[in-house]
Amino acid sequence: MSQSTRESDFDPSDHGWEALQQDGYEVLVGPFWTRHEMGALQVALKTRHEHRNRNGAVHGGVILSLADQGLGLAVLEATGGLKQATIQLDLHFVAATRPGQFVVCIPKVDRVTSGVAFVRGELKVGDRLVATAEGIWKYVEAKR
Repeated sequence: MSQSTRESDFDPSDHGWEALQQDGYEVLVGPFWTRHEMGALQVALKTRHEHRNRNGAVHGGVILSLADQGLGLAVLEATGGLKQATIQLDLHFVAATRPGQFVVCIPKVDRVTSGVAFVRGELKVGDRLVATAEGIWKYVEAKR
């Protein structure tokens, strides 16, 4: 069996992942998947043929969307569900991702203040690092 066949047959729900219920933009890119591994949030995306760029790799915008989703959900958890918005997100590409691969964002909230949260993360395919991200999220409702 080829690597691409194994990847296309991968079902995240068979490995403890739960699909997020979403609407809007996330539906176009996703579904996004979540789970907690050793108490830490992970957010993932099974990339598709439609996610490719003209070079055949997954488009950088798709990876950026996963980073935004993953880091944002980590802030949501860390603040007890406060509505928030991304005000800065830096992404560094390390390696290409191919359609069919399952990309996992492993976020970590570094600091939560009264108005913003600082968060970073790694995006991986298996053990292979494909990108790193860091950003700032601003609360759009008062902190409880």
